[in-house]
Amino acid sequence: MSNVQVRLNDAVDLFEADGALVNTYVHGSNTTTLETDSGTVSSIAKLQKDVEDTVTNEIAAVTQAKEDAETARDEAVAASGGVYVSENDTTSGVLFEKITVSGNASITVTNEGGNEKFNINVPAPNIPSKASQAEAEAGADDSTYMTPLKTSQAIEALSSGGAWELVSDVTISGSPTALDITSGFDGDYIHVIYLYDLKFTSSGNMLTRLTNDGGSTFDSASNYSRSLWRQGLTNSSTHGNSQTEFNISDSACNYLSGVITIQNANNASGVTEFRADLHTGTDNTGPQTEGNTSMVIGWHSVYEIHNGLRIFNGSTITNGRYKHYKIKV
Repeated sequence: MSNVQVRLNDAVDLFEADGALVNTYVHGSNTTTLETDSGTVSSIAKLQKDVEDTVTNEIAAVTQAKEDAETARDEAVAASGGVYVSENDTTSGVLFEKITVSGNASITVTNEGGNEKFNINVPAPNIPSKASQAEAEAGADDSTYMTPLKTSQAIEALSSGGAWELVSDVTISGSPTALDITSGFDGDYIHVIYLYDLKFTSSGNMLTRLTNDGGSTFDSASNYSRSLWRQGLTNSSTHGNSQTEFNISDSACNYLSGVITIQNANNASGVTEFRADLHTGTDNTGPQTEGNTSMVIGWHSVYEIHNGLRIFNGSTITNGRYKHYKIKV
């Protein structure tokens, strides 16, 4: 099984696991919690219950404080020579001195010297601010709260893979002199390009050049270094820094089909990796036979950021098709 297929299988397994997490998150009970890569997350129902419980408790505390103050007031009015907290209180005093509050609550006297009243202030609960999408996806902040949307975005962003996305599906027309594939290259994705029966008008060495500006220009001088492009089942060749392109085939051919995998395109690491499993041949009239094709299997690492490639052999392309897929890693 190829490395790409293994990664695809792993990505599908991870997508299903993440789907189960999202299902539990949405449909869980008001006591459900689930474990994610960024920590423990409560279900939607539990989040709502927790907020409701907090508000209910705070209201109960305020109500109780009000009732206590009213009781103290009534006892003070009925007392003679001062206020006693209970029948066992050994010292009478001014009502204000007998009442204490804790935490962030406070008590003040209004209308001093007249019909005085107590003003008990209990501040609203200190509810943290809502996490932004960037904070949720980074998974590092521990002082904000998560909404269902932000939790879903965080699960998707922090998972190690995703679904395959079709970037482009192109049928070649117009007899171009080269096949340029330059759009949709992202550094956090593996890119797979399937080539279907590319046929050229005449035979020539099948070559590849790279671009780092999205296809505005392609390398035409030795302005980047490369480690190795290994081709054939038994043969290998190394192109040094003086090369302006690297060969897919060192022998003349006018047919190309197969798969090219690209990793770290547009990535800040500055190393773009190419892998190939290709068939070349000299019969452009139909499916290739064993006697006129060769297989190219290999890799090529370029020590610069690149985001596209050009395939050509010196003649025009009569027909063919390619599909470009990507998957997040």
